[in-house]
Amino acid sequence: MLAATIHEYGDPSVLRLVELPTPVPKGAQLLVRVRYAGVNPVDWKMREGRNRLVLGPGWPKVLGHDFAGEVIATGPRAKRFQVGDAVYGMQGLAMGAYATHMLVAERIVAPKPASLSFEEAAALPMTSLTSLQVLRNIVGHTGRSAPARERRVRWRGQRRGAAGQDPRRRGHGRVQRATRDLVRSLGADHVIDYEQGDFTASGGTYDAVYDCVGDRTLAECKACSPRGVFVSGTTDALKLMTGPVCNLFRRQRDTQILVAMPSASDLLRIAGQVAAGRYRPVMGRRFALADIRAAHEYSQTGRARGKITIEMP
Repeated sequence: MLAATIHEYGDPSVLRLVELPTPVPKGAQLLVRVRYAGVNPVDWKMREGRNRLVLGPGWPKVLGHDFAGEVIATGPRAKRFQVGDAVYGMQGLAMGAYATHMLVAERIVAPKPASLSFEEAAALPMTSLTSLQVLRNIVGHTGRSAPARERRVRWRGQRRGAAGQDPRRRGHGRVQRATRDLVRSLGADHVIDYEQGDFTASGGTYDAVYDCVGDRTLAECKACSPRGVFVSGTTDALKLMTGPVCNLFRRQRDTQILVAMPSASDLLRIAGQVAAGRYRPVMGRRFALADIRAAHEYSQTGRARGKITIEMP
């Protein structure tokens, strides 16, 4: 199989295309012929060596979390899928999606939404799972002054390109001027141009602030109510470990998200929203696997609109 690998940490130049042995599925594993993979900021942050402790030793490493493709072989205990099934999903810290073939546990995979292409399906998993799990598992359990359906949630726009983000009713988005119409089309009621003003100085307070970019802190966020929650998409393992301890000594909660948890049931829920017409991926630029370095460079500009995808040969 052909894979984009790293043999050391560093800038995009450390990415190499190499031929690796095609793995054989065991137990309840599936061997997926990857058609498209998604590019997320966490991919190049891991390429740079951030949180290398959670990745463990051993080279080469195949990066990439989001994927969509076809099952071409199954392990002896795999029961839910058969050869030829179209699937999509998100690999955890094992990664491996930047390759023509990958092994995945059957329990983290879901059928590809029938109305979506393989490319569109590959754009959904990480951003969708992260936002769903933040809203349900963190924001959904923090409101003390109002029922969940009435809480005011502020969404800061994903400047590096978010696929299928759902700003939700009563949601606010923080974006660049050129992206305003796009964010409004996704359901945001109020949009702040981050080039024109700082959302922390807007004067409003919110029960939940979800920073999809991960470039602000609770200390900087004066818009968070006295008993609110600040959720940050980050790849800082130290903050992830120390955050729960610090939260014991303050009224506000400061939560970091390292990587969303792979979940077939959550992917099925997302697929249901797609089928009902309530959710859709926002597509950005497509790159060939051979141009993986350029894809990372583009993602790192912070100006991507929509999800960056990788087409497999």
